[in-house]
Amino acid sequence: MADRKQQYEQVYGKLQADVEGVRGRRDITPQAKRVAIARAYAQARDKLRAAQQADVDAYQSKRTGLERRLFGAEKATGTDAISRRDARDRAKKFEDPTEAIGAFKHAQRDGDSVLAQAIALHAAEMATSPVGRVDPKWQGVVSAYAESSPGKADIYRELTELRSPTTFAEAPYYSVMKPSELGVMKEPDIDRLAATDLDIGGVDPA
Repeated sequence: MADRKQQYEQVYGKLQADVEGVRGRRDITPQAKRVAIARAYAQARDKLRAAQQADVDAYQSKRTGLERRLFGAEKATGTDAISRRDARDRAKKFEDPTEAIGAFKHAQRDGDSVLAQAIALHAAEMATSPVGRVDPKWQGVVSAYAESSPGKADIYRELTELRSPTTFAEAPYYSVMKPSELGVMKEPDIDRLAATDLDIGGVDPA
């Protein structure tokens, strides 16, 4: 996954340079300047959007791989498949992490590894919010599972260190501020302006 901050600085730096270059030109009309700036902005915006999507895909792939290693991904058939589905359904009913950890420990005592695993997987899904905040109580369930399973602790640690590109903390690295020339224009309007067939022209075209 690319260095998000460095990537943002490169794209934003180029946008600033392009915009300042257009602003300083005296050989084109004000409308041509707006079009040129709209094109520069749209190009930078789209590049960061594409970068975010690529990072999201890489993050999801990495997370899925780690979760498979942590919680198991072997195919189950017959009664085993039914047992796993039942365990997942039961685990998803837990909305309180305190109840979940209690059920997890009870399943461990009973030797019900399928249910214990299902509860841990549910806890992992509940542990992180869309803005990246981690709920320590839910995370505690997953931690207990990892610590009680041989070879799982390192995988769990790697999983907790992953950072989603869609969290509040990461979002600023995937967007750029609109140049003042574009005012309060909405994105579709900017796209239409950038897509006009106006030839910027001039002695020193942008």
